[in-house]
Amino acid sequence: MRSSVILLLGLTSHAATETFDYIIIGAGTAGLVVATRLTEDPTVTVAVIEPGTDERNNINVTGTDKFSQAFGTSIDWQYVTTP
Repeated sequence: MRSSVILLLGLTSHAATETFDYIIIGAGTAGLVVATRLTEDPTVTVAVIEPGTDERNNINVTGTDKFSQAFGTSIDWQYVTTP
């Protein structure tokens, strides 16, 4: 069996029809590193679930100098903290 990583964006039917050895929630840097390391074993399958839509072509995500421009947009989850 070949190793594979499946990236699930938003709602999809993949989760209901396939089985995986590991499911990683969050396709950020850490989630993708873990998925890559797990699939070094060719017998392992991994699903990476990321909420929302594919933002790889969004300049606010890909441009390292655009970080602050993402505040208040659809990709800003606007978490609130309490001191």
